[in-house]
Amino acid sequence: MSIHAFGQCNNVLTNGNASSGLTGWNFSSGTGTTWTVQNGTYGPAFVASYNWTTMNQTVDLWANGYSTSYLDNQQPEISYMQMYRGHTVNYADKYYYKIELRSATNQVIASYNLGSQTSPITTTSAWDTVAGSFTNYGSGVRYVRVECGGDDAEFWAGNYGTIVDNSVVSVANIINANICSGTYIFNGQVLSTSGQYNGNFTGQYGCDSNVILNLQVGPYNISDTFDLCNGDTFYFDGSAYTSTSTLSGNFSSTAGCDSNVSYQVNFRDSYNDSINAGICPGEGYDFDGQMLFTPGSYSGAFTSQYGCDSLVALELVFNPVDFLQITDYLCPGGTYDFGGTPITAAGTYTGQFTNGYGCDSTVMLTLLQDQEYDIEEQVVLCEGESIFLGTQTITEAGTYSETFATTGGGCDSMVTLEVSVMDINTGVTIGETFLSSKDGQAGSTYQWLNCNQDMTVIAGATSQSYNPPLGGSYAVEVTNGACVDTSACKKFTPVGLEELNRTSLSVYPNPANDFIQVVAAEEVRITAVQLTDMQGRIVLQKGMVSPQGKFGLDISSVADGSYVLSIQSLDGDWFQQVLSVVR
Repeated sequence: MSIHAFGQCNNVLTNGNASSGLTGWNFSSGTGTTWTVQNGTYGPAFVASYNWTTMNQTVDLWANGYSTSYLDNQQPEISYMQMYRGHTVNYADKYYYKIELRSATNQVIASYNLGSQTSPITTTSAWDTVAGSFTNYGSGVRYVRVECGGDDAEFWAGNYGTIVDNSVVSVANIINANICSGTYIFNGQVLSTSGQYNGNFTGQYGCDSNVILNLQVGPYNISDTFDLCNGDTFYFDGSAYTSTSTLSGNFSSTAGCDSNVSYQVNFRDSYNDSINAGICPGEGYDFDGQMLFTPGSYSGAFTSQYGCDSLVALELVFNPVDFLQITDYLCPGGTYDFGGTPITAAGTYTGQFTNGYGCDSTVMLTLLQDQEYDIEEQVVLCEGESIFLGTQTITEAGTYSETFATTGGGCDSMVTLEVSVMDINTGVTIGETFLSSKDGQAGSTYQWLNCNQDMTVIAGATSQSYNPPLGGSYAVEVTNGACVDTSACKKFTPVGLEELNRTSLSVYPNPANDFIQVVAAEEVRITAVQLTDMQGRIVLQKGMVSPQGKFGLDISSVADGSYVLSIQSLDGDWFQQVLSVVR
């Protein structure tokens, strides 16, 4: 026996060539997003409008006879194609195409995109074709979803956008053949043994179709699954079934071979669904072919994925229409863009715009006149300080400028700073009987400090020069404006003080060892004795040593070296003498 088989392009899409008008697809609707059908090169074709106009269709492969086991185990090649071009007069319209293989729960398993709404393909006057196929996509495929869109380059009212035609989704065709014996001719091959064979054929649109032949030589087994709706009847071997059943039987094929048949028959429930939708006043909502213009509750019967009638409840409301009041600013000599309208003068303006729900809304603009400024200031920096002007960090004297935007309208304003740096001279001149700050700048003030007493402020010592009453270590704090700096501590040893008051006070021996004697005149009362080193540090100090006369001072704890001995009387007089300690 010899049998011949051939294939063709099996398109599972409904109305892929627009021959049935605006049917079979889910078409976008709204202002500038409505499709139309026009005659073109290949007959009727879909034509987009002046906003993104989209259409999509989801194909249930199970409902088209492709079983779960076949899709999962065979993973037949799924091919796709669509033709597109631009519309006169400007053919440079926009286009995108997307196809997805989805699971029973609508999870994407595999996909392909040509362009997108954010990055579209630019069309030409010539027909272009997007085509390809999916293989080795894994298990779980049930749906094929195709989506495409077009947009008019001219932005003309009506339909002058992208033209779409000849949309095809083709699943590899399967031929199950059974011969008891002999040969089977398939795609030029003479076959005589059981097995699976592939053949490629060209369909009516030139699309390659892959045909799979499952050839059974001799008896064979058939296993399949059927999904029906509750209330339907399934007939098998002369019996009627109305509930989910597993059926099997032995039959003789048309070729006369004994065959075992096993069917899984499922009866599916109908489903109820609800939809919440909104329309703008004056617009309609397409509900199962019925245009609704009034908000309310509606219901309709639809077909589920298994072909079962399902009830859908629709709650339709009016989307809000907004009235917005906006206050903004206009820079001198500037132009304000109000929805594409240039405005050059302050005032109140009204315009119509589309809000987030796609409804026309009124916007009232109050446009205020803003100002630009030119500001100049003088700034004095202290040495080592810095200030910020916009993006600049300023540490040196000079002229600096920066442009800023006003807080109202963002108008450019210039700020210029004349920066000078205050450099305080912390040097100190040491005289025989005085200390003097080397900073003589106008505006400088002075405060002398006692380094021997943790930088204690010396009351009344606020002149540029200072005459210490006794030797020690001193510093000066100089202030000019906001700038303050302090000199290093300077050792001061008065010259010639050891000659003062010789007649009323004497110290011996000098050089000394571990003990010295202080002899005062009868009228002198001693209240304090202090011994400092040549750096001004106090190494020995006594208070109320002797009310009068002669007294001794133990200096055994003092290291060898030169010191300044200071003695104060009850009258406030001081005696100072350089004392050498030698052992």
